[in-house]
Amino acid sequence: MSKLYDFRNSQEIDLFDWLEREVLMFVEFGSYTDNQGDLSTSNLASDWWDFICGAPKTFTPNKKNTNTAKRNSPEYLRLVNTTLPKFIELLKAFLTKITIKTNQILKDDFKEYFKVDFDVSSINSIYNNWIGENNVSRPTIPLKVIFNHESLEASKKEIGKPHTFLNEARLTAIALAIRLAMLEERLYDENSASLLVLDDLLLSLDMSHRDKVLDIILKKVDEYQILILTHDRAFYSLCKRRIENNLKTNDTYKWEFKEMYQDTTNKGIPCPFIPEKKSYLDLAKKYLKEFDYPASANYIRKESERALKYLLPESKTIKVKESDEDEGSIPLNLDGLISNFTTYIRDLGGDLVPFEKFKEHKDLLMNPLSHDNISSPIYKQEILSAIRIIENLNKLELKLFQSDQDNANPFILKETDSAGKVWDYTFYLKDNLRLIKDLDDKWLVNNPECQFVSRKNITDDLALEEFTPPHNDKLSVLYGNIRFALGIKTNETDAKKNIIDIVLKDEKSLIT
Repeated sequence: MSKLYDFRNSQEIDLFDWLEREVLMFVEFGSYTDNQGDLSTSNLASDWWDFICGAPKTFTPNKKNTNTAKRNSPEYLRLVNTTLPKFIELLKAFLTKITIKTNQILKDDFKEYFKVDFDVSSINSIYNNWIGENNVSRPTIPLKVIFNHESLEASKKEIGKPHTFLNEARLTAIALAIRLAMLEERLYDENSASLLVLDDLLLSLDMSHRDKVLDIILKKVDEYQILILTHDRAFYSLCKRRIENNLKTNDTYKWEFKEMYQDTTNKGIPCPFIPEKKSYLDLAKKYLKEFDYPASANYIRKESERALKYLLPESKTIKVKESDEDEGSIPLNLDGLISNFTTYIRDLGGDLVPFEKFKEHKDLLMNPLSHDNISSPIYKQEILSAIRIIENLNKLELKLFQSDQDNANPFILKETDSAGKVWDYTFYLKDNLRLIKDLDDKWLVNNPECQFVSRKNITDDLALEEFTPPHNDKLSVLYGNIRFALGIKTNETDAKKNIIDIVLKDEKSLIT
């Protein structure tokens, strides 16, 4: 879609050019009647508009002024009284549908206070009576944006010239919401392929909006074959990680990840190069077989970094810069990643024995080889041992539940009181909930910040009790308070259960 910020500050946003260029050929308006009084074989909105613009060139001319049309001719009356008004009527109806769906997407998916309005009451088009092409005035489709916040007065909610007020990320979010809404009103042919191709569509969005759009897109795998193209490696990694997380819970859909680089032919002509589909670990084994130990160890290091960044929370994969002149953060090196992984798994109660030589291999094997220090003693068994550690690392299964700052996705903690009555406690995540399945099939659960908002006695079907204010704390602390309140945590017993056995999401177990 044309960028909504491609208008000058002095201009109002007008979307008809974009509709004519990219949308009308996919919208059905039914048949129209041509200048000979016959019904058209096409029912596309684009063909309506092409006919309307070209129809006057064959009109019967006026006897007194042959440059103008005879106003009582059948073709003139049909265009002015029927075809052109009907086109505008159908265009308004289409935009009204789009408005409803666009605002629903902005509210439900983007969590925005903004609403859009195409101001259909102002859309119009007239014929100027001259014979020839392009003598029909082009409709103007203004886009209004309303900041629909309850604290604002009604008179202050409309944003004049939104492209001068909203940043690029929000304008792109609005454009995407319009585009996604139009997908549902598109022309559908059961014999045609359903493709959704996204070519660096999300780069102008900030990370929070990218996450939301990516979730929306991935929900459409039932309707489309999806192709995501990008030259941004950070966004590629984000997509790949999100998709791989989804595949752990749904293996219905098959994804291919391809990287393309510029290469040259034997004659020096630029051409694309797509490497074979191999992981770093595959390459490490390949070079080990070829006795290229430095290359093998280098790919072991790369796979170690990749696997650790996947398993660890993002905060444990970066280092905050300490210099006042150099703000921000930098990625942790492998040594830091291994240290954080060891601490993280130990704190979760996991078994570190399968990984106890991880740092030793990093110090004695990966570091020298990564710096081409081939004078260090190299042993095939050490590389094999390092590979086994990485294979164990890759066997750890991660389930991730995203934090919910908008309280849109509730969880239920189900517990039984001392009288045997079942209670449901509703809460929201304020940090990510991470579950890691270790090599013994034991699930390790972190301790995220949560907000408990209500509880209900399910056994007696009593009224919902809302917590005022909501209870905010670590999940383990709040669960302890619950056990105490239900009379099952006493001086004699703690009655603590495993979180994965008592917490439900969408009425299903976390590990379903």
